[in-house]
Amino acid sequence: NVLQPPLGPPNFSRGDVVWVKFSSYPWWPAMITDDPSENLHVKKVMKKGVKQRWSYHVSFFGEPTRAWIYEKSILKFEGKNHLMRKRDFEIENGISVKVVNAMYTPKPNTKEKWDLAVKGAESLKRQVKDERIRAMINFNLDLTRKRKRDESSTESPKEIPASKRAKIQAKIDQSVKNIPQSLLAEEGRMLTAYKLYKLGVEASKSKVATDQKSIRESWEQLSKFERKLYVESKRSIVSDLEAEEATGRRSLASKRQQEIVQQKEEKEKKEAEKGPAWYYVPINSSKEDTPVEPVPTPPEINLLEYKKYEKCCFRCEAVSSEEAGDVMKCKGLCGNSYHPVCLNLDPKEVNEDGFKCPDCTAGVLLCSLCGYSEGQINKKGNRCGPVRRCSNSGCGRWFHDACLTGSPLWPQARVGNSSLICPAHMCHTCASDDPKNPVMKFNDKLVRCIRCPTAYHHNDHCMTAGTLIITKNDILCPKHYQPPIKKGKSFTYHVNASWCFMCSTGGSLICCEICPAAFHLECLSINEPPEKYYCDNCETGRMPLYNEIVWVKIGSYRWWPAKVVPPEKLPNKIEHLEHQDGEFPVQFLGSADYIWINQGRAFLYEEGDSEKVPAMSSKTMDASFRKGLKEAEELFASYVKEKSARDLKNAGKRNFGNKPAPYVKLKANRPYGSCPVYTVDPEDLHPCDCDPHKPGPCGEDSNCINRMLMFECHPQVCNAKDLCENMRFQKRQYPQFKVHRAEGRGWGLIAQQVIKKGNFVIEYVGELITMDEYRARMKRNQEVKEENYYYLTIDNNRMIDAGPKGNAARFMNHSCDPNCITQKWSVNGDTRVGLFAIKDVNIGDELTFNYQLESVGDVKKKCLCGAQNCSGFIGEKPRNEKEERRKEQELNRIKEKKRLKKLKKKEKSKEQKRKVESKKLWESTCFRCHEGGSLIQCEMGLCPKSYHLSCIGKETFPRGKWHCPWHYCIDCGKLVEGQNAWCIHCPNAYCRQHRDSLTQHPELSWICSQHDEEIDFLLDIVRAGSGIAELFPCPNPTPEQISVWKKARGMVDSAEPVILTDDKDIKFGKGKKMKNRFSLELGESGTDTSREASLSRELTSRSETPSTLSTGSSSASSRPITPIEVDAKIVQAARQADRPATRGRDADAHKETEKSLEQARDKLAEVHTAQKEPMEGFDGTVTYDEVDEGVSFKRRSSVEPMDVDADTTTSKTPAKNSTVAGKQISPPSSKKKGRGRPPKHS
Repeated sequence: NVLQPPLGPPNFSRGDVVWVKFSSYPWWPAMITDDPSENLHVKKVMKKGVKQRWSYHVSFFGEPTRAWIYEKSILKFEGKNHLMRKRDFEIENGISVKVVNAMYTPKPNTKEKWDLAVKGAESLKRQVKDERIRAMINFNLDLTRKRKRDESSTESPKEIPASKRAKIQAKIDQSVKNIPQSLLAEEGRMLTAYKLYKLGVEASKSKVATDQKSIRESWEQLSKFERKLYVESKRSIVSDLEAEEATGRRSLASKRQQEIVQQKEEKEKKEAEKGPAWYYVPINSSKEDTPVEPVPTPPEINLLEYKKYEKCCFRCEAVSSEEAGDVMKCKGLCGNSYHPVCLNLDPKEVNEDGFKCPDCTAGVLLCSLCGYSEGQINKKGNRCGPVRRCSNSGCGRWFHDACLTGSPLWPQARVGNSSLICPAHMCHTCASDDPKNPVMKFNDKLVRCIRCPTAYHHNDHCMTAGTLIITKNDILCPKHYQPPIKKGKSFTYHVNASWCFMCSTGGSLICCEICPAAFHLECLSINEPPEKYYCDNCETGRMPLYNEIVWVKIGSYRWWPAKVVPPEKLPNKIEHLEHQDGEFPVQFLGSADYIWINQGRAFLYEEGDSEKVPAMSSKTMDASFRKGLKEAEELFASYVKEKSARDLKNAGKRNFGNKPAPYVKLKANRPYGSCPVYTVDPEDLHPCDCDPHKPGPCGEDSNCINRMLMFECHPQVCNAKDLCENMRFQKRQYPQFKVHRAEGRGWGLIAQQVIKKGNFVIEYVGELITMDEYRARMKRNQEVKEENYYYLTIDNNRMIDAGPKGNAARFMNHSCDPNCITQKWSVNGDTRVGLFAIKDVNIGDELTFNYQLESVGDVKKKCLCGAQNCSGFIGEKPRNEKEERRKEQELNRIKEKKRLKKLKKKEKSKEQKRKVESKKLWESTCFRCHEGGSLIQCEMGLCPKSYHLSCIGKETFPRGKWHCPWHYCIDCGKLVEGQNAWCIHCPNAYCRQHRDSLTQHPELSWICSQHDEEIDFLLDIVRAGSGIAELFPCPNPTPEQISVWKKARGMVDSAEPVILTDDKDIKFGKGKKMKNRFSLELGESGTDTSREASLSRELTSRSETPSTLSTGSSSASSRPITPIEVDAKIVQAARQADRPATRGRDADAHKETEKSLEQARDKLAEVHTAQKEPMEGFDGTVTYDEVDEGVSFKRRSSVEPMDVDADTTTSKTPAKNSTVAGKQISPPSSKKKGRGRPPKHS
């Protein structure tokens, strides 16, 4: 390996103009620019894997190409002459002439393009780097779109010698220099080449004739080259004047202009020396030795940077050119500009000073929208009405009222009876939020469409995507998009969505005529569809902007997220793809493909759209789509953040407008139509008792009866005459205030003096209309989507409408915490509404009152007052802060108390559960029948026993905690305590009094007397297994006993015990899951084989949720049951069934249980009697019913059971000589208390 010397710093930076040797092309002018994909202009590359070299990204002048070039193939650009000297030097050094010419001389087919590229590079090299990069973008765009101005002379330089050309240039410069600057300033943009020549001739001291005819003849005798020089001088002068006008430094003195030019040059020089700002980004971070390269901050692109202030022909939509000639402005009423040749006029015969178009010459005024004059028949077959000129100063557009008001596309228009303001005087993007009350977010110059009154600020934040820029004043908006005509092919340029944009469902939809939006008629609250429907965005002019995210539909592909690409970031190859005017480029997210699209196939992306997309498969297309959705969400969030920061930055620079929308100013209410106005005869009025000689007669402290009754004194009746202070409505005694712009709430009133509480502020003045007229106006407002209402009710029959006519009171905004209130006063017999202060108002405070608006329909208007007690919607009752605060504190106190109580209870429960669950386990088989299945576990202490519902005589699970029979004495029902009190082979337990039934067997341990006949069987089972170690000796085993039990069962200590989980599934030691307690065991045939199912089919109950106990099958043994055993088991089952339900209840419930048990014992006598003489079909099963508290007998045969009911006082027994299966049963003679009464619980 050869040690290479370290690579030095790069020799070129971003924005440098250079010569580049690329492929077989000669040295070509180019500029160092950023690669759009990598955002880099220079990087290190390895040549042949050994040597490092600098590689620069360059964009070629005049060519839509860019490339990465090694540093050795780049030269510093110092002009064409310097390059030719280098060529001659290489020829002198012996290099082949053929090789040198191939490197330095372009071929004939590229000679013209090379010359234009060199000229463009020379002109841009004199600019600052940042401006140079922006200018190059527009330079190449103009060349490719063929909208450039040919600045080269049509005459070949060889035809005019250089010395002669220099003399001509010096002569013209001297002529222009002699012109006074005041004359040039007066002409301004109206200056033409002929006028410049004329002023030069008039200012010269020569004896040339200065009359108009002579000057015109001498102008015609000039050569084309001389005229061209005058045109260039005129453009330079106009450009300088406009630059001064834009900076607000207009001066008539030539000395001042020279100072401005000098300051500008010094500023550019400093900027060039200082260089652009830098920030650092990593390059190819995968390599460890890769350094961090500086990258200049990307500047904001001005779309009009390379355009000029010049006129555009309204016919051909082109600027001045050698072929078409100069564009002349009509001096008639239209004010449009035309090429004379476009009007079939000879340019030589047209005098620019008095030029008029044929329409103005004939006195015909055309509408700027429909193109028809007054009286003509339009396309709809209607006769056009008169045209009106826009009232804005300097605007020469004419319109029919119907063209502006009859279409929903121009809500920005202000059409009144006396004035008309066309939509071309506000930015449609800024006004799209509220066209009726627009707010201009930027102070930039407006550019206007030459076909319609559409206008935008000349920046990429407002200018709609697809806008074609012609000059710095004129554009062609995308509303005039014309789809391409393709022969033999069907092409649909407009695609509507198949779902409603409001409810996101399909069905019968109404579609927008411009964009893909679609809606249900019901969602729009429209009864019948209009002839043409436009969505809100299209009506207000809100269209896709550059850098925004949109949904695009192409071919059979789904709606795909894409980003609108601005012109400065568009690759040159994409720029050259075939497209129409009005289309804009988009880049599909997820796939990075480009396409030109029109507005009919794209709609705006909204927040949350990525989450509404249905599930997708794992196909490649879906993977790209998912990637696109993620990118769309990120880019949209970034765009919104950037837009918010930009709006916040420009908030202080916004142009809110000079004045509000025009309206007719009134001083008093004016009746409209047949609306009545009431008056009173002064003779019918009674004067007040105020003393006119006292200070302030009829004033606030005078106790004037009229004032207290809210009546104004009449000037002919009141004793105080002109001194009366109760004539505020009539004298219009208003305080000083002014109309101001309330951001976000339109216009408002600000007090300019202190207003005390109770003072009169202003009368609410407008048109007096009837209720029928109010309904008609309200209907029209809803049709045109007018949201600003000025209606105020006077009485049941009249309203005040201050919208079209009124006074300053119409600007007072709503507030939930107002400082004014409306009051109805009687003035000269009629009712008038005034606004009075209800609190002290300081200077600068906004005057507000509560609208108490009645909502029309279900839609409520959001309140924007910002008060602390704001109700959220206009018309709703404001919140009472003190009461709501008190209620909120009380509610929070209760919630906190409940939370602490619940938390304490939860912690206690968790602690108890933790203690129990840490040691608690259950057996996986029933303790009675020793079979598995759906089991219920005992929840007392550490008892590990489980049971089938049928084995304990239940049909449903108990609601509370359940305790198994192993904890209670089988004879008396007492809670068993102590040691050696349990039979370890069955659920029998005995208290100290009845413990004699237990015996200790040497092998079987403690066993009850019920297993006397099963000793041999039990011994065989125990000997076959692990002995009695497999059985728990008591309900609360110790850890040592549990460990022995686990060892006998073959379970390790770390294994999970049998537990009951939250979902009621039973889990065994090794995590095996069984059915939950609500499932049934099905045999191979699919039938229910569970003991619960068989029992439920046998039991008979008269309640919806019975809890029936069965003792017929409770024993594990199949031996016959004796009457004594039946007696004991009935009592045991009754106590076991009733104990969980009665534990913790009051004494009354316990007494009812006692009575039920006594009734059960009374029926035992009948059972004994039946046992002596066996009844046919009786199997010895007696069930205890909780609901009816009686005993029912069950049979194997079809004999119906006999039910015996009992209430709390008397026992209903079978009648005498009742027959059961042919046998007579006699009732017991008396009630006897049986043994084993249940204990009284504390």
